[in-house]
Amino acid sequence: MISIPLFKQSIKANWGMWTAITVATCFILTVIMIAVGGNSINNIMGSIGDAFVKNSIKCEIENASMNYYYTASVSADGYEAGIGSVIPSYFTEEDLIDSITQNIAGGVKEKLIKAGENENDAETASKTVEDFIKAFLSEYSAYRNYLTDPSARTAFVAGFVSELLGETMPEQLLENGLTGQELLDYNFISEEIKKISGSAIVNFCAQISTEYPASEYPNLSVIALRHPGAIEERIENLTASVLSELPDDAQNNMDDMQNLELTQMMTGTVFFKIAGLLLPVIYIIMVSISLIAGQVDSGSMAYIVSTPVKRRTVTLTQMAFMVSSLFAMCLCITATGLICLALVGESSISYTQMIYLNIASFATMFTFAGICFFASAWFNRSKYAMAIGGGISMYFVVATIMGMFGSPEMPSLIRMDSMNIFNYTTITGLFDGASIFANTTDFIPKLAILSSIGLAGFIIGILRFNKKDLPL
Repeated sequence: MISIPLFKQSIKANWGMWTAITVATCFILTVIMIAVGGNSINNIMGSIGDAFVKNSIKCEIENASMNYYYTASVSADGYEAGIGSVIPSYFTEEDLIDSITQNIAGGVKEKLIKAGENENDAETASKTVEDFIKAFLSEYSAYRNYLTDPSARTAFVAGFVSELLGETMPEQLLENGLTGQELLDYNFISEEIKKISGSAIVNFCAQISTEYPASEYPNLSVIALRHPGAIEERIENLTASVLSELPDDAQNNMDDMQNLELTQMMTGTVFFKIAGLLLPVIYIIMVSISLIAGQVDSGSMAYIVSTPVKRRTVTLTQMAFMVSSLFAMCLCITATGLICLALVGESSISYTQMIYLNIASFATMFTFAGICFFASAWFNRSKYAMAIGGGISMYFVVATIMGMFGSPEMPSLIRMDSMNIFNYTTITGLFDGASIFANTTDFIPKLAILSSIGLAGFIIGILRFNKKDLPL
């Protein structure tokens, strides 16, 4: 089937280039994996995400604190305005509290419905406000005789709100999806929430007193009456998180960045589809052309076919050398990848995934080799074979680089969706690293298509060479 002497001759002629390309490719993989292969980079990315999450939760606590303080203060104002009208046999203190509660809770429900909330959610929020006001006014009525000046009343309201949130907010955060460990990691325990709440209320009072002097606006109720919506707007501005301040697209992009697996992107996309493919493709182009068209062009092929060695044996031998050299190259890259995984320790890439990535890489190289071998066997002049086989191969590489900026693996913060069209014009678009990292089998049919293209190139090239006239 193959000629051992011819096979050895091909090894002797190309071992230098193979060694240089293999060493350089393995070095690139080593640098990438040592730099980003461990969890250090991912921990940094995770810490950035944690910072956004922590900031958002803190703003949520501050927002609740200011709104509760505002609601409690207005409730207290209403209580003070109506307490003189209490007649035990006609209009009791309990009736007064119910009246205040219904008015404020009803107003909250009406605002939410106007803002677009559905009626059930608005009703739930209204019931929460109602329960809060009743609890607060019950406590306030018991202590109001000791609150002889505005500062004492302010401190009482702030203390009540801070204590309430310190008790209820951790449970609410757990219901909203935070884990107990995250509560501890972010330090959102009861005492810390009280501190955040107290600081937020102090800041809120300072802002309001600066903008609305007490000489003109004795309490929050007067401000709300004269400037409807002003206090709510002030609270919203004071409690806007870093993420919420960004445009909607930027918020989505930052969410994407928080979930980015940098190790997988750098290894699966940047190396195996671009950096780790470029040098092997150069090797494939140079060697494939020299194995057939180069020898025809130089006249040495005429000497080879003049011996008892058949043309089919020549082409099968050269094909065997091409494929086996690529297989050996991939084995070296695989070994390098596995060793690097062992060195970096815990990583988002498993040993199995590393092996699958290299299998996919070999299938891709095999396809490039089939294309270049076909061109080499088809043409009698190496310049034509280089132009067709090399040109097509280099276009695929360039299209892969361009398509990377539009691929789903690229973070949306820097992704240009229009560039994704290049991924449909290159065979490397069938290299599905995302499927490998997701531990699905979607990459297998794509590799089968890749291998079929490469195999078709080898077969057609062999058949063409066996039948064509050679220049003597």
